[in-house]
Amino acid sequence: MIRALLFLLLALPAWAQVAVPQLTARVTDLTGTLTREQTASLEQMLQSFEARKGSQITVLMVPTTEPEAIEQFALRVAEKWKIGRKNVDDGAILVVAKNDRAHIELSRQFHDREVDKEYVVLVWGVVQSERRIDAPIGRDPVHRLKMS
Repeated sequence: MIRALLFLLLALPAWAQVAVPQLTARVTDLTGTLTREQTASLEQMLQSFEARKGSQITVLMVPTTEPEAIEQFALRVAEKWKIGRKNVDDGAILVVAKNDRAHIELSRQFHDREVDKEYVVLVWGVVQSERRIDAPIGRDPVHRLKMS
């Protein structure tokens, strides 16, 4: 009886892990967050990037990785999916876990200024001239909580 109980306790962490899904597309959204159009657009963008640069990028969105840390889950995904070219090591997997703990931790890191932020492009609307935006990002002068 004690051996069986000990076996169950040792095997429990493996049973509790979130299953790694099969790789069937560049974007796998198990949370239902993205619309079909958003998924298709992101798929096309990643496919185009791979065609231009050769590097493979995939996105996996899961509701949670608990009780496992997201880093450990991401390693299991990488081991199963094997993204990137052989002998080049140029693949990337973006794992997004939508849970409160992740939100709280990221909010804390932003508050404590532990996250380096780099804005590549942020546009709302249509860019008119020469497709170049040469303006600093800052607070709206009237609505201080908004960025302009």
